[in-house]
Amino acid sequence: MFSTFYITPDGKEQHDVVINKIDATKEGGNWETDIQEAINMICFTMRVHSNLVAASKMRVDRLVGSMLTHRDDCIAALLPELPGASRWLNSDQAAFFGATLFPTLEIVNQCPVSNSQSLNWERYLELRPQIIDLEASLAEEWLSPELMSALRAENLRGDLPPVRHDVVRQIKAQLIAYLQKGSFNSRRLADIVNIIRHRPSDFPEWHSSDTARLFTPPTLRNRKEASGYFF
Repeated sequence: MFSTFYITPDGKEQHDVVINKIDATKEGGNWETDIQEAINMICFTMRVHSNLVAASKMRVDRLVGSMLTHRDDCIAALLPELPGASRWLNSDQAAFFGATLFPTLEIVNQCPVSNSQSLNWERYLELRPQIIDLEASLAEEWLSPELMSALRAENLRGDLPPVRHDVVRQIKAQLIAYLQKGSFNSRRLADIVNIIRHRPSDFPEWHSSDTARLFTPPTLRNRKEASGYFF
């Protein structure tokens, strides 16, 4: 039972207080809405922001999800601009993102996961160690650690020459293909190596590496003074 007045301790009636139900026409069932309306009323009375008051789990999840999505958007927008900062390239953060040929979140969009609830940043952290291992494998067997290290540094700075830029593009395509299908295309990798082999001035790191020797078969020559010499 509700009244539009109350009795003070000295016996006087006060008519400046009205107590109403929260949405008296509602038949019930939507308790989350009722709770939020009650919180808003209490916060207005106590002059406290509603975000500082305990809320339902659904409301908190929506708030946190919105904040994390905004975080991912900020990271995606910021990373391409950081190499232009004078001191950033010498920082630990630059070393972290420059450890692969994917220093931004682009790899996340190129390797989506169906029915995944992972946010972009968490997905990037999941893919990063896989890419590091795959690049190390390509370096040892095809491209040489020396060349891969140089390409990563140039890719991070954004100053790859056209020929090297094209090779990096093809390498990244192979890495993405592996993440999606679980294997490299050996024919495509051989094509990349052939481009490098025929351009020693553009890829000096590879030509002076031990990896290059794997693609240079030994040449057998007879000495003229040898007894078995022939023309």
